[in-house]
Amino acid sequence: MNLTTPLTIIIPSHNSERTIKQCLDSTFQEFGSHHQVIVVDDCSHDKSPDIAATYPVVFLNHEKRCGAGAARNRGIAQASHPWILFVDSDIVVKPGTYDIFQKAFRDYPEDVSFGSVSDLKPANHGIFQEFLACRAHFQYLNGPEHSTAFPSQLVVVKKEIFEKLGGFSERFVTTGGEEFEMGYRLSQNGIRTRILPDFQFYHVYDGFWKRLKKYFLRSRIYYQLFKVQGKFETVITSVSETIRSLYTFYGLLGFLVFPSLLYLVIYLVIYLLLDSKFLWFLLKRKGLLFAIYGAAVNYTVFIAIALGGLAAIFEEGYRLLFVRKKEQPC
Repeated sequence: MNLTTPLTIIIPSHNSERTIKQCLDSTFQEFGSHHQVIVVDDCSHDKSPDIAATYPVVFLNHEKRCGAGAARNRGIAQASHPWILFVDSDIVVKPGTYDIFQKAFRDYPEDVSFGSVSDLKPANHGIFQEFLACRAHFQYLNGPEHSTAFPSQLVVVKKEIFEKLGGFSERFVTTGGEEFEMGYRLSQNGIRTRILPDFQFYHVYDGFWKRLKKYFLRSRIYYQLFKVQGKFETVITSVSETIRSLYTFYGLLGFLVFPSLLYLVIYLVIYLLLDSKFLWFLLKRKGLLFAIYGAAVNYTVFIAIALGGLAAIFEEGYRLLFVRKKEQPC
């Protein structure tokens, strides 16, 4: 691959007025104008479509909300080039990204999907946003080289895999999850995404409560996917991540039922041991105070994840006990 080989860059967008300009500026600064850039607006109600229309892009829009999966599928259908780069509208592309692609294509010609890693520095300010950037950075760098995760926020993929397997699932309209379903489907067909440690990006992260809500909602999706696939994913929904979430929640329930100082001490010590690799990473990179903050915030993240999984189980039980009975003929 040489410098003149073009990519199709697909950017799904929904109410991204706050981030789309920064995303498009960084994209064009890095890739110039000889690539095909497609922005698919998923029924936004803010000024993001007007902002995107000021750039030399192929602009497509949905008249009703269809989800990021449907937006990416529409972009894939319009793609003119054999390699597709997906860029989420809250991503800032780092300088040097295209050179990293060239090297990866040369070094790993057998691979058809290359995934990225969040930079330790977020694109927006805030200690919680910095924590999220560190968490995402740690998860992917400490995962396997070939991952069943599909980091669709910034990933470069051969178009032919969508022709072979079909596009993204369009059932996840408002809560995300299409990227995880895609990761499962790719792995079923022997395709894994190579994570490139140097392929990094800046991410505009949500605030505290919005992010916890996202962890909760996506955990419900992970449970549904696990029921179908019967196996864990290697990064975001890994076995260790699930164990830590369940231990954190059920250990807390145990303390509430049997409150004692000894129980609390043992519970917290085990929690810290289970999360020790990440906390040690924070200590080395960010210092003691940030590591203490990270331990506390990660605790709330695990609780939100566990609650999302439990909500999915209760919803399934409710449907089995009540909904199906109502659907039976008289």
